[in-house]
Order: sequence, then C-alpha cells, then structure tokens
Amino acid sequence: MRGIVRMHGRCVEDMQAWLDRSPGADDDRRALVRVAIDAMKAELARTGGRIPSATFRDDPPPPSFWWRFTSNSWARFRVRVKRRWFRREKVVTVIRLHGAPPG
Repeated sequence: MRGIVRMHGRCVEDMQAWLDRSPGADDDRRALVRVAIDAMKAELARTGGRIPSATFRDDPPPPSFWWRFTSNSWARFRVRVKRRWFRREKVVTVIRLHGAPPG
C-alpha cells in the first residue's frame, strides 16, 4: 500500500509559534524546526502512522492520534485509507503541531 504524509494548512501557524518559542538565532531555529519536521514526516511515512507511543483521542474532533515527537512538541495526526480503482493509499495527515496536547 502506498503511503502519503500531508501537512494541513493550519500547521503553518503552528510552525511559526514553534519558531517563536524556540531559543537561538532565527536561522538556527528555522533549521532545527525543518529537521524535526522532516524527521517526523519520515517516521510517519515509514510506519504508516503506526507510532507505538501515539495515543488515540476522539476529543476534540476529528478523532486523531497525538504523538510527542520532540521533547516540547506534539503532532496531532489522523490516518485514513483511500481506495482508488485497484490501489489503496494510506494518507497520514498532520492536523496540528502543539506544545502540549489538550487537558
């Protein structure tokens, strides 16, 4: 099954907030965030969203997984399988990037 990792448009605001709360010079912060995002996407693609440390939550909607992928950053993602003719694709969509999951 082919796997795809997508970032929702709302993640742009979340990445900016992550940059703002990170220490260091602007270029260093951007490089650090880019490396972390690339590593996160690679792991989600490799596992198809089956991250052992991720926890499933159905509140707030939509039902999704929460994964602490760095010491101070959490990814909220959902996994769906799309069928098109004779092939199936597993689509992992990163919905949000947070400093911590909700209460």
